[in-house]
Amino acid sequence: MMTVMQLTPVEATLIGTTAGALASFSSTLLIQRATLARERENRIWERRATVYEDALTSVNRGERFRAGVLETGELPEVPAQRGREVEADLVLARLRIYGSRRVVNAHLRTIAAMTQWISSFAAWKEQAAHGRTPVRDPAEDPLWAAVLREAERAQSADLAFVEIIQTEIQTDMGRPVGASNFTFTNDPLSPQTMSVKGQHVTELRSAINTVRTARGLAAFTWTDPTLPTGSIRVKAVHLSEMRTALNQAYQAVGRTAPAYTDPALGAGTTSIKAAHLNELRNAVRGL
Repeated sequence: MMTVMQLTPVEATLIGTTAGALASFSSTLLIQRATLARERENRIWERRATVYEDALTSVNRGERFRAGVLETGELPEVPAQRGREVEADLVLARLRIYGSRRVVNAHLRTIAAMTQWISSFAAWKEQAAHGRTPVRDPAEDPLWAAVLREAERAQSADLAFVEIIQTEIQTDMGRPVGASNFTFTNDPLSPQTMSVKGQHVTELRSAINTVRTARGLAAFTWTDPTLPTGSIRVKAVHLSEMRTALNQAYQAVGRTAPAYTDPALGAGTTSIKAAHLNELRNAVRGL
């Protein structure tokens, strides 16, 4: 005859408490890791923005330099030229660390164009050493015409560089590096084979708060902030809060909020679907 072993009330309570503590610990660990990653990404973006400002300052200085030379036909005395060369090298080095590839390549094109313009100006100026008088008239002096052409090319390279910087900042302003590459467990969620888990909601909450913080918004305060990692019954309020929190981030950058399946959620009347969470994941990546 088999003996049925039953848990005593004390044992059942102990096991339940332990399971709850482990679930809470797992959720807290996920949030902490996401927070650390977000802080690191924001620091990288801040450094990128700083070096972009330095690079634009360098370009502006070069434009003023060219304008002065074209107006007078003379190179201004720059006693600290060596210091400026070192500064330019540092800007380029920092761009290579923190800048995107297209920004670095555009900056290299501005340097090449500026170098070519200086070479053309030097060729024009050196005519005096060969007994010819440099003339600042493209009709009379083909070397001055070359100086003007190279100045236009340098100006075009500078404008292209500025445009790329502006596009990148306007597109990615406030977006941490890699924000479009958020990774989620069981992605995408399949409605036929997978139940919604607490981990899925916790990851989404963390990603939404990442984009909120990057856009100057406070982290959202969630109902039931700590969820078990396993299969759970997601409440309508959980989904509604994530939509609201993400919509506010979209509004902060002047973008239209995403459209959602079952826009009107009702407690006890709306069944939370995998599609609901998939939509939120896509919307986070799209911001």
